[in-house]
This record gives sequence, structure tokens and C-alpha cells, in this order.
Amino acid sequence: VRLARGAVGEVHGRETSEQRPRRMGFSDQEPPERSDADHMSQVDAPDTALPPLQSRVEIDGLPGGPALSLVLAVEDDLVCLDRPMLGGRPVDASEGRRLGLSYSVKKVPHTVALRVVPRPPGTDVDGIWTRFAGAPVRHQRRKDFRVEHALPVIARTLDDEGEPAGDPLQMTTVDLSAGGLQLLASEPLEEGTLLALTIALPDDERPLNAVGRVFRVLGSLDDDSVPRLGIGFVEIEPDDSERLRRVLLDVQRARRRRELGLD
Repeated sequence: VRLARGAVGEVHGRETSEQRPRRMGFSDQEPPERSDADHMSQVDAPDTALPPLQSRVEIDGLPGGPALSLVLAVEDDLVCLDRPMLGGRPVDASEGRRLGLSYSVKKVPHTVALRVVPRPPGTDVDGIWTRFAGAPVRHQRRKDFRVEHALPVIARTLDDEGEPAGDPLQMTTVDLSAGGLQLLASEPLEEGTLLALTIALPDDERPLNAVGRVFRVLGSLDDDSVPRLGIGFVEIEPDDSERLRRVLLDVQRARRRRELGLD
């Protein structure tokens, strides 16, 4: 069992064989035997994928919505999480409730599905005890995470002076990040082309405006494939960049909830 420092109190002086198990959080009694179903549900996750002790994590699926927490203990496929506070009271989760956990290992984002279980016999660590309901999933690490999502875009080519130089083009995003996007286009454009972009954001009457440059062209109309344009932002207001980040986080969170079976 690995426990967060201070989770079960400090022990001073030399430890005896009787003291040591209590410091680790469990008494001398043998743990109960697991049923075949328990063994089948246990997930063998590599230590490098487990949430680190004392790390800050986000729990999804709790009453009251997502909440930040702290990892108090890790044992095989069991994880104990500090109870978040809601309205001045600790949030509780009923046994069997399915949760989603988001955390980082060496700055690499991970997610895993959990199920609330009773506190193991003999432990004095109080928190939300959970068991892995699936293997941890390692996600991409990048400065600007990219999310697949379709949004309507109106694009206009710009000349060297930054003035509109063509008719508006209707396009659709394939994926987006805070640094750029990939578009399905009605016609291929040359690499280096500047575009004025107007992106319709979900649940937002105010569109996002940016200037982007085509840095990659994939596909062409010659082989009946739909051209895809890789575009990097060269001008975007900080407020619009933050709005886009929030949209991408909302899309990613909703998708993660569906994957974890929370919706």
C-alpha cells in the first residue's frame, strides 16, 4: 500500500513489527479473499500509469459535478481519493457509483474509469475508495492539445496587404487546437495562403475571428477527395483564444464522460 505523506499521521521513533502495518494504514488482520468476480474485475495497470500519491486530480461523476481532489492512497487496483467539499460539506459517493478520474503522470495526461467500493478492512485512511473499472488511458502531450470536432467556418483569402481577395468559402473543421485547425475545403489552396477565418462556436452567438496561414494541403479535387487544409493561427485575440480553449475542454470533457459511461 502506498499512502500520501500525512494521510495516516506521523509515527515517531523506531517502528516495531506491530507498528509498521498501522503506519501503512492497515491492521494485522488478513485481507478478505476476493471472489472470482473480483479477480476478473481487477485491472493490472503498470505503476507508471497509476495516479501519483498526493497528486491533484479531477473527479467526474460526483454529485454536484466535477471536482478537484487529492490522491491519498494507492494499492494494486484500489485508489483512495480525498473527499471534495461542496457547500461546506464533504461530498460522498455511494458504493457502486461510476466515476472518471483525470490526472497527470510526468506531465502526461491520463484518464481512467473507477467504481466506488467500501473502505478495505483495517485501513484508517478515510476518503472515497475506488477500484479501477478499466485500464488507464494515456493521452497526447502537447502545448496545444488537438480535439476532433466539426464546426462551420467561413474563410476568405487575404492579399499581401491583409485585404480580402476572394469570395467567402464555406468550410468545416476536422479538428482544432488553440494554435490552429484542420479544415475540409471545397477547393485546395496553396501553402502560405493567408485566410481570414470566422468560426461559429457552439452555444455562443459571437463567432470567433482569426487570421490563419495554410501550412499543409492534403488531397485535391483531381482524385475526388475532399481537400484538407492544415492552418496555423497567426493572429487571434487573447479573449478569442481563451474562448476556443474553453470550448475544446468542454468537448473533450463531454467525450470523456461518454467514453467512461457517465452519460
